[in-house]
Amino acid sequence: MSDDTSPAPEPVELAALISDAGLEGLPERVRSGLARELYTELEQRVGNALTEAMPVEWLDEFEQIAATGDDSACAQWLQRRCPHHRDVVRTQLDLLRSELIAHAARIRGVAARGVLT
Repeated sequence: MSDDTSPAPEPVELAALISDAGLEGLPERVRSGLARELYTELEQRVGNALTEAMPVEWLDEFEQIAATGDDSACAQWLQRRCPHHRDVVRTQLDLLRSELIAHAARIRGVAARGVLT
């Protein structure tokens, strides 16, 4: 990750996830779509994991900051309120990697049939 306040995985991490699952041979459009889906899933999982332990006041506070669209302010808030957020991201990224590896053969099969776009 590029700095201490960035909660999002870098694109290279998602590319590595795809490569680790042996899916680097998929067409670019499929890999790009898969990376977008992985990012969305990761974002959802990390959000769920972080919010489970947060007081309602913190959730309200974060929602107000997020509504401004200021990613930097959101990252700073996470660093201040949830200093362990990087560990949560890493854990969820590792879980996604394991799941992707487990389903790689099926994904390749579906892609070969042209179902994935």
